[in-house]
Amino acid sequence: MRGRSVVLGMVGACLTIGLGAPAAGADGGGVSQLSNLAGTVESPTGGGGYRADALFHATHKHTIVSPLQGGRSLSLPGIWGAQGVGYRGSTTGLSADGRTLVLHKRTPTDRFGAPKHTVLAVLSTGPLHLTRTIRLPSGFGVDALSPDGSRLFLIQYLSERDPTRYAVRAYDLQSGGLEPKPIVDPSEHEGEMRGIPITRTYSPDGRWAYTLYDGGEDGPFVHALDTGRGRARCIDLPPSQKTSGVYGGDLEMSAGGGSFDVVDGHGATVAVVNTATLEASRPVNPPVRTTDAPSSSDGSSLGWWLVVAGASVLAAGTLTLLRRRRGAAPAA
Repeated sequence: MRGRSVVLGMVGACLTIGLGAPAAGADGGGVSQLSNLAGTVESPTGGGGYRADALFHATHKHTIVSPLQGGRSLSLPGIWGAQGVGYRGSTTGLSADGRTLVLHKRTPTDRFGAPKHTVLAVLSTGPLHLTRTIRLPSGFGVDALSPDGSRLFLIQYLSERDPTRYAVRAYDLQSGGLEPKPIVDPSEHEGEMRGIPITRTYSPDGRWAYTLYDGGEDGPFVHALDTGRGRARCIDLPPSQKTSGVYGGDLEMSAGGGSFDVVDGHGATVAVVNTATLEASRPVNPPVRTTDAPSSSDGSSLGWWLVVAGASVLAAGTLTLLRRRRGAAPAA
């Protein structure tokens, strides 16, 4: 894959997303180190989910965690939420079997807006109760869980000044420790990945997490994380003029999980990814779609870069070059 160059404003450092609203993030939680949280997290297999509602009182604040389909609720002291992993509001934190839920705590921040440390709550859902609290140094964010909830995948930011330097780490929830080696794509570990995560979908069994990125002038691509075996792949999409407008785009998994469509902001299928080979191809006679998604011209990517950069200038007065190590998994 070619190196990708995208200039982004430090929007995440300036905008704090409240509970109940979609969280903007970069790279699967992208600015996850800045505690961007959302109120709802759903199962990767579509089998329900949970909502975290923050409540404030004169002397204290706490979060009520409740099943979306009704049932026992749990009160946690402090402000907790689901990690955001995409521009369009995708969140993460629930295992595919529905038994393990991980929430991220909003913690005090330093003068640059980054949390001073990372605190995660691991909940068991049957019945809903807290099993452990994980406390890590600043710069970690939730990216995904293994289908059985035994492993937690994290984004670790390696520089306080450059949030684009990161590694994907696995945390063993059974032994209670970080696994020593980061997760990278072995075929492309010397390259760089640059872009903004747009949305995420999963394989029907919840094992694979696929995240669509806008890579600017180099076009969009899909990052694939195997949460069962702890491996990552980056999938280039075939060149197309229509692949630039992905901010209103989506990933649509086939019924059997053998492939998924990459849909642009116009609602047109611009690529088909084979989940067995992890290769993308042009669609054959793509169907005409009707969509309410915001339309964008072929230059919409550039327009969105300007919107993001402009918001950054107003909020922080500074821009940074977003550079991603190739092979790292997407996150919030």
